[in-house]
Amino acid sequence: MSISVVSLFCGCGGLDLGFAQQDFASVLALDVNPSAVKTYNANHGEGIAQVADLSKVDGKDIIALLEERKAGTPKGVIGGSPCQTFSESNRYAKDDDIRHTLPEKYAGILKTYHSKNAGAGILGPLSGHE
Repeated sequence: MSISVVSLFCGCGGLDLGFAQQDFASVLALDVNPSAVKTYNANHGEGIAQVADLSKVDGKDIIALLEERKAGTPKGVIGGSPCQTFSESNRYAKDDDIRHTLPEKYAGILKTYHSKNAGAGILGPLSGHE
């Protein structure tokens, strides 16, 4: 039986593919890019991913989406916020780039989700579950 998760900053689903190969299943995946969401759904199943601007979404919004989908309580949250604004290779960096705020937003979403769903966890290198 697979372990259900929420995928944030899902893109076309590469991270989710790796988790799926380890018996995890994304029940909700969110990304700001409509083309990436379309590709994700073509690769992972129609309707799992949807367009959402995670700079404007919080943990309560994600919980509401899960309740709306009757997706139960996923056991964890996966995702990797964009790193372009922090990269030394980014020659076009701007101080007002909204992506600067996304790691903090991601942490806030995790905190809210985890406090509402005490059995849920953070999966990946930071948790020790690789």
